[in-house]
Amino acid sequence: MACLQRAEHNMAKVVHINGMNGVTQKYLLSLFSQWVLLILSVLSVVIAHKVSVLLYLAPVPFLLCYRYLRKNTALLRSGSKGERETLKLLKRLPKNYYILPDLTLVTAHRKSQVDFLILCPKGIYTIEAKNVAGEISGKADSNRLYKTRPVGRGKYERKPLYNPLKQAEGHVATIQEMLQENGITLPVCSVIYFSNRYATLKTDFGDRPVFCRKEDGDKRMLEFLMSHGDTIWRKEAMEQLVKLVAKYAQ
Repeated sequence: MACLQRAEHNMAKVVHINGMNGVTQKYLLSLFSQWVLLILSVLSVVIAHKVSVLLYLAPVPFLLCYRYLRKNTALLRSGSKGERETLKLLKRLPKNYYILPDLTLVTAHRKSQVDFLILCPKGIYTIEAKNVAGEISGKADSNRLYKTRPVGRGKYERKPLYNPLKQAEGHVATIQEMLQENGITLPVCSVIYFSNRYATLKTDFGDRPVFCRKEDGDKRMLEFLMSHGDTIWRKEAMEQLVKLVAKYAQ
């Protein structure tokens, strides 16, 4: 059952429905697993020294797993840091805004993991935060974008990146289904925020609400969230909506 925890702030209200951030939990678990594998590797070497030289190969599986976990831990650490910085930014929104971080919402036909859900008098916003460095390129309507970054000695690394706009479309569909199941009509808007200071956008997103920290995107995103749309929702109704979201959260 979802557990509501509210952190009181002078600005926007932060409501932690499921306690600790999910990305942070995965990061800590991965970090703990790394240390366990290292300890097992050392123990296996000690045992091999006392029992048989052939057992010196015993640490190999542990070290291979450690190598994989190390990369995974680095990715999770980056994601956790990006979401913490984005939350710090979103707290600057007005006090009648509710911020629900790291939600997994499940309806009858859909499931979505939302980085941030914003409930405010103007409606509902989903925030998809991306803490990726490098040049972001590709077509805005395609399923895949690309991130390119220097790796030294004049070389560049180019990797595919699932288009966050496609992720956001799924989030919006899930939230709309949740609202429809309860007879509620509200506008739902998705926002993409590239939180890494070393990210640069080369993709033409048109008039879609996509913001990049390096390009004054932090200020422009806050302005968009505060100025977009008309006031249609009262405080009491928003508090009821927070409780409704908690029922759909895993």
